Amino acid sequence: KYFKFYVDAYVKMGNNTILTPIFTPPLDTAVGGERLTTQLVKVIYQKGKYLFDFSLLKEFISICLHCGVKYFELSHLYSQWGGKACPKIMVEKNGKLKNEFGWKVKSTSYKYKRFLKAFLKELTAFLASENLLDKTFMHLTDEPSAQHVKRYVKLSKFIKKHNGGIPILDALSCYEFFTKKSVDIPVVAIDSPDLKLFNGVNPKMLYYCVGMGTNYLTNRYFTMPLGRTAILGMQLYSTGVQGFLHWGFNFYNTQYSLKSINPYKETSAGGQFLAGDSFVVYPKENGVNYSIRYFALLRGFEDYRLLKTVQQKHSRERVLQILNSYGVNGLNEYP
Repeated sequence: KYFKFYVDAYVKMGNNTILTPIFTPPLDTAVGGERLTTQLVKVIYQKGKYLFDFSLLKEFISICLHCGVKYFELSHLYSQWGGKACPKIMVEKNGKLKNEFGWKVKSTSYKYKRFLKAFLKELTAFLASENLLDKTFMHLTDEPSAQHVKRYVKLSKFIKKHNGGIPILDALSCYEFFTKKSVDIPVVAIDSPDLKLFNGVNPKMLYYCVGMGTNYLTNRYFTMPLGRTAILGMQLYSTGVQGFLHWGFNFYNTQYSLKSINPYKETSAGGQFLAGDSFVVYPKENGVNYSIRYFALLRGFEDYRLLKTVQQKHSRERVLQILNSYGVNGLNEYP
């Protein structure tokens, strides 16, 4: 029931796509370390073969759809910041659970490729049976940089051979990833020096996270006036992007997930993130408590949808004229 409370709050805020932990998400995890296991796909190794149980994933999807989620983004298949290693994947062997992959196994290893071929075949069949193939996105590695392009291209080619055509969506800000045709939906940081290079790319999305708040950029830190948070919706419309990748909703850990925190007492991930970066809701006994920043973001997403509605009745050009008349111009200029 606690999971449902969070999903319900997440959707009411205006979000329509949810990160789906097929395996424990390899996000903000110390190299060599582990996050708390949150694996929806049960994996059994038996007689030289991998077997998969999707019953927990099916239950997760059912709850999300009931709450109003429209799309699912599958957790990353490779480690963060370049995809050098594998995610944590618990596998049952001879009745015992063991992390069979993780940091100790290279992303390009034969062992992991063999596993992924078997897994993706069963996963795509499952998603097709649930009528979700066209409502699913796939992540490879979060926030790779220019030095990782060669490896990313290699990983992408392998995945695209076996993933049933599911679009690859990743937070990456180097334009070369797109020119190599390795990512289908690039998600670009609002402070990326390459942002203008993506102007003609469609679809694309934007994101922000730690430290992206200079030069009047929008964000959701405690130190910012709420109007600076809520302006996001108008900016998403004016820049013409197709979505916003949202970090983070309820990350209650220190940086690198070394330990959990009490968000009522610790707001900056152990002093490593700016306060407000990693969560916008608080836990409570039967539900969630909302932050005022939650409502500022809700307002921003409502603004975006209102502007899209006005566009249907008039034109995008007319809406942009109105926004410009009020001083909204790109990501750095607004009233």
